[in-house]
Amino acid sequence: MSLIGKTVSISNKGLLEFFYPSFEKKDKLFFDKETRVIYVGEPKPNIIRFLTLNTKEFINTVGISDIDLDERENMVKFVYEKHNKTVKDNTKEILLNMSELDFINYVKKYWVGGYSELDDDKKFTIFDLYKALNDTNSKAVYVYFSLREYLEFGTVKNSLVTFFEKVRDINDISANPYYMRILQDFNSKKRKNLKALLEYLLFDEGDQEYKLVSLLYNI
Repeated sequence: MSLIGKTVSISNKGLLEFFYPSFEKKDKLFFDKETRVIYVGEPKPNIIRFLTLNTKEFINTVGISDIDLDERENMVKFVYEKHNKTVKDNTKEILLNMSELDFINYVKKYWVGGYSELDDDKKFTIFDLYKALNDTNSKAVYVYFSLREYLEFGTVKNSLVTFFEKVRDINDISANPYYMRILQDFNSKKRKNLKALLEYLLFDEGDQEYKLVSLLYNI
């Protein structure tokens, strides 16, 4: 997927300069057939035609977008496709729940290197934690601490919140068959505890990691 010649919705315009270092960010229209341009100025009539005729190449950021890179799923797909790869479901689940800073850092590293330890099949995955919630409490805690060897606390916590919310809204969501079975299994066993679980996780006072581990021991 290339952004050249496209209109892109993105709040962090600096990422476009990172992805396309030979392009110059401009907020004024000008005539220069030798320059590659990231246009960030005011909307203008026929802006795409103007940029097509008067720049060497362009990426436009105003008007109706062809691709919305503020949507994390689109951003992840974009950086993975550069390396002819498809993001794994587990990795995508983690990325969608990362802090903004961690997510941007991940995107930059993957764009350059095309590799992530999140894709390592030998590691426990966030889906392993979801499955462990339907197993024993000790298994859930073990998987949690294994995940914490390479994931930030906030990423794991946000992933659990997302999981519980999907169980709560299970009749209104879509998910791949593997994930849906995990959700349905948890829903059948522990749905009555969902409200309390979410309230407990979202209550910000006290030692957050201690609270989460305590929840896993007692879920």
